[in-house]
Amino acid sequence: MSQNNVTTIARALVSLKHRNEKFTDHVDGQVTATVAKKGIVTRNGMPVKEYRDLLENYKTSIMDQLDQEFIVRKAIAESNAKTIIKFGVKEISIADALLFKQHIIPKYKAIINEAQKWERSAQNTYNEEYRNYERQIVSYTENLKDTDNTEILNSLEKQFKPEMISSAEWIKELEETVSSFEMELDAVLSESNAITQITV
Repeated sequence: MSQNNVTTIARALVSLKHRNEKFTDHVDGQVTATVAKKGIVTRNGMPVKEYRDLLENYKTSIMDQLDQEFIVRKAIAESNAKTIIKFGVKEISIADALLFKQHIIPKYKAIINEAQKWERSAQNTYNEEYRNYERQIVSYTENLKDTDNTEILNSLEKQFKPEMISSAEWIKELEETVSSFEMELDAVLSESNAITQITV
């Protein structure tokens, strides 16, 4: 992209992707230091002056690429800070939404993963404790077939019946928050980036 070129954010992002691929190719394996003898570069037989000129051209070219990339990214960031989008009943800038996605959503996911781990562990423990409770009932009541077991069962329930304290609903809410945010952000960005213009 040349200076003062008007484009959409979507096109600018595609351009940045291609630039990054070229940049990696341009930088990988580029010799920026070498040894010379008698005015000739020992590595490739090139005259030192010619090598120095090529090296200076490379340095200028690579820094120009970085400067241009910064201009494009800055224009996108400025546009994202000004462009307001709706998430349900909330209105936030695209920049804020991207910050939320980058920094907060991963923490939601970490909470979900940890809570799911504890949920599974508690469920396994509960199942084992419930089986123990059922064994206790059988053990205490199998010899008392002809008597009223209500009092015994109530006592056993108070002593041995486990209770599952679950965060399953909370985990589900967190998962729905993450999923709806990510889907909505992707949709909004696709739409907004296709029509929002920036000058680079």
